[in-house]
Amino acid sequence: YSSHVRFENRFGKNVAIYDDGKNEHIVLSTCPHMGCTLNFNEVELTWDCPCHASRFDLDGKCIKGPSCYDIIYEEETHKEYNEKIKNKIEKSMKDLVSKKEINMNLIEKI
Repeated sequence: YSSHVRFENRFGKNVAIYDDGKNEHIVLSTCPHMGCTLNFNEVELTWDCPCHASRFDLDGKCIKGPSCYDIIYEEETHKEYNEKIKNKIEKSMKDLVSKKEINMNLIEKI
């Protein structure tokens, strides 16, 4: 790819970026149809699926199926992402504590 195209992970999501010199066009880099990694078509300026030929415009709108879904990326802030991770960890910890309490109660009954 040219220097205008790059792939990276942002806030836990794989994205593809096309930089036209004025704006970055950021999309999810996986086709929603069957999960293939998209290629950038530098002639037509589209994101193309090599597996089943779905096509998406620069900003992720589906312009040709079989995919029925767009690949539009909505950027989360660091704070929102960190809050999601914190909530997942807290839920996991509560689940572990709850399981331990259940196991302790079972042991006491034996």
